[in-house]
Amino acid sequence: MKKNVRVGVSALVYTSKGLLLGLRCNSHGADTWAPPGGHIEFGETPQETVTRELFEETGLQTTAIIPGPWTNDYFILEEKHYITLFFYVNANGKVILKEPSCCREWRLFAWNNLPSPLFLPVTHFIELEPQPKFILSKDVTI
Repeated sequence: MKKNVRVGVSALVYTSKGLLLGLRCNSHGADTWAPPGGHIEFGETPQETVTRELFEETGLQTTAIIPGPWTNDYFILEEKHYITLFFYVNANGKVILKEPSCCREWRLFAWNNLPSPLFLPVTHFIELEPQPKFILSKDVTI
């Protein structure tokens, strides 16, 4: 079997109540907490992917997207390798659980009180950005 490196994106939506994270299921990183995100599709820009994935998973609309760091993530047990591009996102709308087969729930967590276990790319993100410069999404409800 040919092994490939895939590129994924993560949308960092931060409100006055915290960072939006979902509990993953039915995929690599199941039972870990992660921001909305997914794979870049052929012909898509990373920003288009962030906008699409955020809406597909949560119903939120993006109003601003700022590139953040990227991480190199090798999932040993699953034998998957990803480069994950993080984006600081300003969004609006009400969070909806639109893909319950991929995510069990969405919650907001204070940056200094994140849940465990975290999705591997999020752990790597924290190593790179212990004090992230989030955009405050004032018009997001959950």
